[in-house]
Amino acid sequence: MDKLICKEQSAFIAGRQILDGPLILNETIEWFKRRKEKLLILKSISRKPTTPLTGIIWISCFGFWDSVYNGVRGYEWYCTPHVHPSLSTTVQRMNSLIRRSLRQGDPLSSFLFLIVMEGLHLCIKKKIFEGGLQGAPIGTPPYLVSHLFYADDAILISKWHRDNLECMFNILDDFYSFSGLAINISKSFLFGISVNMVELDAMVSSVGCSKGVLPFNYLGLPMGVGMGQLVNWKCFIDRFKKG
Repeated sequence: MDKLICKEQSAFIAGRQILDGPLILNETIEWFKRRKEKLLILKSISRKPTTPLTGIIWISCFGFWDSVYNGVRGYEWYCTPHVHPSLSTTVQRMNSLIRRSLRQGDPLSSFLFLIVMEGLHLCIKKKIFEGGLQGAPIGTPPYLVSHLFYADDAILISKWHRDNLECMFNILDDFYSFSGLAINISKSFLFGISVNMVELDAMVSSVGCSKGVLPFNYLGLPMGVGMGQLVNWKCFIDRFKKG
């Protein structure tokens, strides 16, 4: 499972920790703040699937990957260079055997969710490959951070530019078209790092999402509090001790 699912997903996989995402996000924010470079962070809030029991996300991952592999709705690109061959073989075999729905709370549902969110990961990677989305390079040599997932809790990250934000929403629209998992735009938050309030307000009003203000919570931990001070590490240390 660890080899099939992207490293940006930190839920339900052995060896990955809930703290991975918050630590990466905090380091990214600090990197841009220290250099006074502008950063865009979109914290998307999902709605319940619009077509439960018939939408791909809740029925089965097999229908989802089958549609991807056959190029339905123009998504053939995603599977060809990126999807692990063993997953392809498994899905194609089981697709002919299993056509049942899953109930809420089924132990298999978390596994299916990971696979469906892998579709969003591939959408983002495709846009970065095409040059439509910049992402956020940090470190030396640069490491590109563009998104972090924990179940359906998604954070999208890029350099500050209107084109990047529009690309993010286009990606989310495409993802909704084949997964049934819609984004609640009015409850999603846009954060700007090293950005003045006038710029942030203009960007927020252009897409209709909510304005985010630092610090904010991600998976129960504060983001953007300034990790140069020891006191701000206490919540992370406490979480490690509990884990």
